[in-house]
Amino acid sequence: MEDGSYRLFYFLGSFVTPPDPNQKTHPIYSAVSTDGINFTVEKKVFEEADITDPSVVKLSDGAWLMAVAHSNETILARSSDGMAFTRQEPPISVQGIPELGLMADGSVRLYLTRSLHSTDGGKTWTQEPEHFIPRADPSLLAVPGDGYVMFYKTFPPPRRSTRTPVK
Repeated sequence: MEDGSYRLFYFLGSFVTPPDPNQKTHPIYSAVSTDGINFTVEKKVFEEADITDPSVVKLSDGAWLMAVAHSNETILARSSDGMAFTRQEPPISVQGIPELGLMADGSVRLYLTRSLHSTDGGKTWTQEPEHFIPRADPSLLAVPGDGYVMFYKTFPPPRRSTRTPVK
């Protein structure tokens, strides 16, 4: 943030306790920290049925853009202050765990299993055919010198059986 603090957006899932059968939506919350380790919950900022894994960027015009995973598509939401997001239509018809990246030129990239690019703050997107993300859960980190590093999950190949069948 401008004041040096950190804002974290997260999905409050049922990873420890069983899900509440009466809960029809999945909430996304905001928390802040001055040290990047200890966070204080601010409030719920967005919720919708079956969404997970938010990724948020603050655009060059001061607005906030959120992407969340939703079954076989990606839902986008927008906020003027980062505290109350409203769904943006239409959704992106690409599934995966989204990662938004604000580029040095002010444009936005949305990384899923492929890369999409927006020059109008996420209102319209162009698929970039040369950018294919071969693994799960991309995460982008800006590094000094206008560069970026992408981290993503990989899975080991399936183990082949070394047993010899008995005849």
